[in-house]
Amino acid sequence: MKNFAFIGAVGAAALALFFVLSSSVSHHGVNVGIRSAAACSKTESADCLPDLGYLDTEGTAWTRESLVGKVVMINFWATWCAPCKYEIPALTATYKHYADDGFVLLGVMMDHDEVAGEELAAFAKSVGLAYPIVPIDADIWSMFDAPDALPMTFIYDRAGKLRLRHRGALSESQLENVVKDLLAEPAPDA
Repeated sequence: MKNFAFIGAVGAAALALFFVLSSSVSHHGVNVGIRSAAACSKTESADCLPDLGYLDTEGTAWTRESLVGKVVMINFWATWCAPCKYEIPALTATYKHYADDGFVLLGVMMDHDEVAGEELAAFAKSVGLAYPIVPIDADIWSMFDAPDALPMTFIYDRAGKLRLRHRGALSESQLENVVKDLLAEPAPDA
């Protein structure tokens, strides 16, 4: 039995070392994977913004083509999730500050269909949520590898490359610094 515990500990340590060597922590304290900023091709890659249509609760369609050249944040959340509620004011502040500079934030709501209309509007007002909300669907769920924690955030650069995958709430300063850095990068050639 002790051998299994030792093997498990060694395996966990090796996995942790692999994670440290395959990622880096930015000067803002957010884990950012080491990925190139090269543009995504038409061929899908796990590191590219999924080629999906996102329809928000206001009826606006967000296509991959409409998001090209923008820094895109996809944030999975739910109304019942306490860390999500904590994070929403930071998301709203960052969105309002950088929306005119090419930053798009889509909040993918994981609640069931019964949270909609007036109930969603009341929730949004109570927590200060002021960015587009996209109800979860099977395509979004599968294209983002079935997120297993909330909140879960994916941030893509102007070329559509995944630059941040973060489990848990982000602070306003973390968000602002990551978004500001990505917006400072040049847009890809068309």
